[in-house]
This record gives sequence, structure tokens and C-alpha cells, in this order.
Amino acid sequence: MTELADAAAAKQAAFAEFQALQPQELCENHTIEEREALRGLLAAANENAVVLEAVKLVLDSTAARLQAILSAVADPGTYQRGGAATRHVMAARINAIA
Repeated sequence: MTELADAAAAKQAAFAEFQALQPQELCENHTIEEREALRGLLAAANENAVVLEAVKLVLDSTAARLQAILSAVADPGTYQRGGAATRHVMAARINAIA
């Protein structure tokens, strides 16, 4: 998941740098067809960045829910009437791993 977030951040940074170029620099000595192709490429890149961000948000949300569920399952107080033990070693390990 971290790799996906890093890839999304790198693509967004590269796209922002590309967008910062002046239109004249991008379109000098290019035909109308090439300019249209560039517009299409920019639109596709922007759509990809939006999709990657949405995927990242869903994965982050899923990871948080999974961590909460696993922590609840690992909590000895969940299934014992006497309440939680003073040490939650398994829950702490799950939190550290997740």
C-alpha cells in the first residue's frame, strides 16, 4: 500500500511540473494534431491521478478498519467476562505490524 501511495505522489508531482510549463513551450512547432494528442494525454494523466487518489483513500480506509477489527479480536477483554487483561501483547503486535 505504501508503494501505491508513493507512486501516486510521484505521478502527481511529475504532472504538476508538466502543467507548470508554459503552453508556448509545449506547443511550439507542433501541428494541430500533435496539440490535440497532447491535450488528450493531459486529460488521461489527470484522470489517472484522480483514480489513483481514490484507490489510495479506499485502501487507507480498509487498512484502518482491518486494524480496528484485528485489534478488537486480539483484545482479551472482548471474549472474557472479567474485563481486559492489563497487558495486550497480541493487540500491540497487530498494531505495530499494521
